[in-house]
Amino acid sequence: MLRKLVFCDDEPSVHCQLMGYLEQLAQECGDEFETVHFSSGEDMVAHFPSNAQLLLLDIQMAGISGIEAAHKLRETHRDLIIILVTNLIDRAIQGYEVHAFSFLCKPVMYGDFRRNLLDAFALYDKARPVKLALNTDGGTELIPLDKLLYVEVFHHTTSLVFFDRRQDVRVPLFDLEGKTRGRGFFRCHKSYLVNFLHIQRIDPGSIIMANGDEILLSKHRRKEFLSEYSFFAGERL
Repeated sequence: MLRKLVFCDDEPSVHCQLMGYLEQLAQECGDEFETVHFSSGEDMVAHFPSNAQLLLLDIQMAGISGIEAAHKLRETHRDLIIILVTNLIDRAIQGYEVHAFSFLCKPVMYGDFRRNLLDAFALYDKARPVKLALNTDGGTELIPLDKLLYVEVFHHTTSLVFFDRRQDVRVPLFDLEGKTRGRGFFRCHKSYLVNFLHIQRIDPGSIIMANGDEILLSKHRRKEFLSEYSFFAGERL
């Protein structure tokens, strides 16, 4: 999925560091990132892109502060997700004034960066359910990922399984695995791709889905599956 981010920081080294983190995150979660950079709050407010999803904003900059700039942006961008970046933890409390999502403390560590951005994307996607574009016999169809329980391959046929239907598609499971990477899906078996969101129970060699279907869990993938699922569940507690 394409994510549109804005960075505003007057330290070039911070820009480089966060861009490096973003490249690493793109490799891990499969998202694509389109970024716009500003080095001053004045320039950002004057030229802020209307389609931005998330803003990483330095609090302390020359000219107007990040908080002042955020106040101005909130007049026209009420739903924008703002993550404040600061080396002064005491200033982060001001983020409540502009309804900031969270803050990152300088020097920014990759683990904190990754966790905050993934949480922010999850919030954004929840408000705007993600749909996967697939080519079908009837043309291009938008598949709502939150409604998809799992994907199954049987006799070389790939099937999307929902609560109310099963839909065959001409897309290899490997391709669907790539398209859903970082979105709460996991290849638990050579023939199955499951949606963490709809797991009801995990048994030693299988997974019980919310509709009662039993999905095979490969013993070779069980450890990685449990690790990924624990991270997913922990992020949503």
